[in-house]
Amino acid sequence: MHAPAPPPLAVIGDFAATPRYQGAGSSHVNPPRLTTALDSIRSLTGTEVPFARGFEPGKDADAGLQGEAVDLARRTAEAGGTVLLFLGLGEDVESEGYDREDMELPAAQVELLEAIRQVTGRVVVLLSNGSAVRLPAAVTAAPGVLETWLLGQAGGEAVADVLFGRANPSGHLAETIPLRLEDTPSYLHFPGDHSRVRYGEGLFVGYRGFDALGTEVAYPFGHGLSYTTFELGDLAVTSGADGLDVTVTVTNTGERAGRAVVQAYVSVEGSTVTRALRELKGFGDVTLEPGASEQLSIRIPREDLQFWSVVDGTWVVETGTYAVEVGFSSRDLPLRAEVEVLGDEPTPVVDTTWTVGEVMALPAAQAVLAPLFAQMPIAEDPEMQKMIAQMPLNRLSGLGGLDRAMIQQLVDAVNAAM
Repeated sequence: MHAPAPPPLAVIGDFAATPRYQGAGSSHVNPPRLTTALDSIRSLTGTEVPFARGFEPGKDADAGLQGEAVDLARRTAEAGGTVLLFLGLGEDVESEGYDREDMELPAAQVELLEAIRQVTGRVVVLLSNGSAVRLPAAVTAAPGVLETWLLGQAGGEAVADVLFGRANPSGHLAETIPLRLEDTPSYLHFPGDHSRVRYGEGLFVGYRGFDALGTEVAYPFGHGLSYTTFELGDLAVTSGADGLDVTVTVTNTGERAGRAVVQAYVSVEGSTVTRALRELKGFGDVTLEPGASEQLSIRIPREDLQFWSVVDGTWVVETGTYAVEVGFSSRDLPLRAEVEVLGDEPTPVVDTTWTVGEVMALPAAQAVLAPLFAQMPIAEDPEMQKMIAQMPLNRLSGLGGLDRAMIQQLVDAVNAAM
């Protein structure tokens, strides 16, 4: 008996034969050995898989050469069955020393993909790029998309192993892939003026900004796929002196062995400081056979719950209810649990520059000030209450018979109660 012939394949795209395996500029190295995806695919299949370059990075502007390359690629695709199409960014587009001008794949490459899809729907797109690219509809409509980034000298073998199922992928995105450049949190601040950039997004960089605004994205932070599927259950979170301990049961619900990467995001209910909607604070992984389950533990150290208090000039853990959400990305969090955390906030020292609202938020201060405000004319006027809440204590002189000395006595009483 003869072994069945492998399904017909065609490899198209310059990066399959000339891999983009490292960054550009001073990071260049000369590896002792460099594998290409084309050679690795041919070696793995044992056949001379047909190849067409399709484009040359940095030379897409030559319409004549581009047309000839696309025609050859189209003919190769027609005869090839399934097409493995390698696209991405060349060193002419991204390097140290200058910034990219957009998030687009080169137009010639998108046109190549569209031309190939006219002759076959069996197209797997493989991307080589150092940072995120916007994925046009022509790419997202492909049956399969594999983001390879810059894989290094053995990247060709790694790509072939994933394509042919010898390895089950388990990587997850370390950045958000937006739908467009304009959606990024830093869009209105970059590149700035006169060689000056203001980091106006503050804490809300990356997924923190996208999630806080509820911005729709192409692929969220932490996203990743596998040749199998996983389910999570039995989430439990405990709080101790050293931090949070998270346990969750992971089950492989698919038909292949695989590695699950489980992520734990934390938020603080009713926090007194500006925070992201949720923050990744821990993750863990487990490799499971089909149908198998295992309890995974994720430790979140107490120092990872701290924030820098501008008022106190130190790192602080805030007392309160902490929500822990567990899942596979910042947008795929099926499990949630809450736990109480005892913080270590320094005792605040109130002065007359504090607003009424800030002081009244302190439980000890309410016992001191509430009877006073209850006697004032504002007690039954909600609008006035809102206005007074925004006023510093030192602006209350003359209101309700208060003078500066009386206000200072109240402040001293509040601090004594604290």
